[in-house]
This record gives sequence, structure tokens and C-alpha cells, in this order.
Amino acid sequence: MSFFAKSYPWSFLPSSSLSMSRLDSRSIGTPREISSTVKSDIIANSGIAESLHPVCQSGIIDLRNALFTRHNYEDAIKNYDSLWQLLAETVERTGSLWILGSNLYDQELLPFPLDLAHRVESLTDFKMKNVLAVFRESIDSSKLLASAYYLIPFLVKAEEGYYFDKDSVREPHVFKDIEWGKRIVGKSGYSDEEKPRYSPKGRDPGNVFYRTLRNGEGYVIAVNAYADEEIYDKLVKSSTRKNGLVATNIADRSFRRLVEGLGRKLTILETSQ
Repeated sequence: MSFFAKSYPWSFLPSSSLSMSRLDSRSIGTPREISSTVKSDIIANSGIAESLHPVCQSGIIDLRNALFTRHNYEDAIKNYDSLWQLLAETVERTGSLWILGSNLYDQELLPFPLDLAHRVESLTDFKMKNVLAVFRESIDSSKLLASAYYLIPFLVKAEEGYYFDKDSVREPHVFKDIEWGKRIVGKSGYSDEEKPRYSPKGRDPGNVFYRTLRNGEGYVIAVNAYADEEIYDKLVKSSTRKNGLVATNIADRSFRRLVEGLGRKLTILETSQ
């Protein structure tokens, strides 16, 4: 079980002990060799020339619509093994992998995105670096404990020297122009050293994404979600350079327009549901 799965706030959830025991006993980390036939088929479908490995700067895989229950959960986790192994071969050493996924509550919590990340770590040289949490407004009220967010594990091959352009996704400062936030020098939570409070590059984007509407005194009066296109934009810009190649299973035209509009290239990988 990964560090992130271990540190998840299980105690706040019903049947947490059951969830923990299942996580510990799951054999989701057992490697399975990708067959040369499967590999060739995926490469042919993606348009990647096998002789050009590795060619991708980033993989962005959206599995938020994956269908599974607690009865077929382990099979669902293993369903994407060949995809992860292909990405391990095609993504550059300084490249990265983003996996979009949602938890599911089916008599117990099924932490799908974190278990997927653990599976990727067991099969490839990708390692978990961070996890993004994205608030979403639309909640299925018919489902017990329906999630109000989805997760995006961020995995890299190189612990040091991986490509990540945080400056490209910085956001406007929140309190800079509000009276009680106008101190331009102060101490941070990371150091007692006084330093400028507001970077001219913008606010650190953090790893929890939601929009806030504030009044003139800085108090939150509404919370809204980012559109998918805005999240995709952040993932592409932060993990690829101009003319870089993105490998993805997102086949809709709007995503292609977004990627090409940012000056990147795209190759589509097929995933089975």
C-alpha cells in the first residue's frame, strides 16, 4: 500500500477497518508482463513509432468514468496494466504521468486513483510525487457518500530533475489588495525568515483546486469548481514544453484543440473500460 493510501483519513469513513484490511491484503502490486502483441497493438493504435521510444513528455489518463464495484475492484485495478507499461516505455526520463480518478463508496471506500497509482509504482519506474484534489459541484445525491471531488495522482520517473513548470500555472494573489493583507513582507509557514509575501509571478497554485468568490473584506461567499478544460490546461502546461508530445486517452476534439492551441502535440491511447 502506498504512503498516500496509508495516510488517507480512513477514520472518518464507515467500515474504515474493513477498508484498511482490504488495502493491506490486496494483491494489486503483482507485476504482469505486457505481451508483445498487446504492446504492438497499442503502439499501432496510438500512432507512436516504436523506434522513437521514449518520445512523450507527459501522460494524461482520465479514468473518472471507469465502471467497477467492490466485487470486481481488483480486476478493474489490473485492467490498465498494459497501458502503464507502455507509458513507462514511451515517456521520457524527465517526464511524468497524471491519472484522473474518483473514489467510490460501495459498502466500503474504494480509493481507486490511489490504488491505481500504487499499481503503476509496482509495475514501472514511475513513483508518486504528489496528489491533486479537484472540487466538483455536481454530486450524485442518489449514491451513499458520493464524492465531492476527484483526485489526480502525479507520478514521475526521476526523483530529481523531472520537468514541472509551476510558474506557468500560478494564479492571482487572493489577499494582496485587501487591507489586512497588504503587508508586503512577512514570515511564511516554512521559515522564520521575513521575505516578500507576494511573488511577482503569482500565487503558488497548491494542490487543492476550487474557485472562491470573496467579498471586499476577503471572506468567501461562494465556492465553485474549475471546468475540466481548465484542469487539463494546467496539467499540459505544467508538465510539457512547447512542441512536446502528450500521450492521453482523452479523445474528444476540445481536448485536442486545447493541446494544439498550447503548442503541444497529441497521441491518443486506447483504454478498455
